[in-house]
Amino acid sequence: FKKVKTKKKIRINMRNENYLLQYQPIYNPRNRRIVGFESLLRLLDEEKKLIPPSEFIYEIEENNMLYEVSLWILDRVIKDYEEIKHCYCVKDKDFYISINISLNEIADKEFIREASERLAKSKLGPNKICLEIIERIKVENLSKVAKNLMHLKQAGFKIAIDDFGTEYSNLDLLLNLDTNIIKIDKYFVEGIDCDKIKNEVINFVSRIAEVKNKDIVLVGIENESEANAIKNMKNDLIYVQGYYYSKPLFKEDITFI
Repeated sequence: FKKVKTKKKIRINMRNENYLLQYQPIYNPRNRRIVGFESLLRLLDEEKKLIPPSEFIYEIEENNMLYEVSLWILDRVIKDYEEIKHCYCVKDKDFYISINISLNEIADKEFIREASERLAKSKLGPNKICLEIIERIKVENLSKVAKNLMHLKQAGFKIAIDDFGTEYSNLDLLLNLDTNIIKIDKYFVEGIDCDKIKNEVINFVSRIAEVKNKDIVLVGIENESEANAIKNMKNDLIYVQGYYYSKPLFKEDITFI
């Protein structure tokens, strides 16, 4: 009974738009042009206070509602893209919006079919929506994941590996998954200006990504010193995201950047 009640509450939150999306810009650090946005789910509580996903996402996961919520987010992002593309900062420029997807969705053929159909129906075209998958992929799952990602790419999605460098981190992900983007966890970015080991790790991954023609997004840039260290890296496929550049924004606020 408790699960039924919780599922009903989650569906009501979707229907009443108590779930909200903010968008954090992703920049080219060399010219500060926006190349994309990461969508971030928030919950508006009864007191009109914004709740971060760390306080409610477990409820969605434990009640097997990620499938429904992920499709709701996809629909919302597709709709918001049509509005955001008219903002001055990205007008007449190529950019993408990413959404976070769990491996449960990637492994689900029905989800892949639904997501592909919704993107096709939107007429946005290829490479406008990016699916960020968390990097907890064990080696034995790689072949299945690779096949499903291929279908999603053929449907027009960009694919990113999120939080690279944590959990089951290994080079198989870089070498064997046909992804467009590697997002490096903020653990390796924090202090990159003064930590030689972190600097070498990012340079190493950067060189491999360059050979494989993959973009890199460094997450969690919070100060000018870190930003300058990244600008000095010799790779034109490195992009950045973090509070130093911009906090997450509601779509209405993107007009003002």
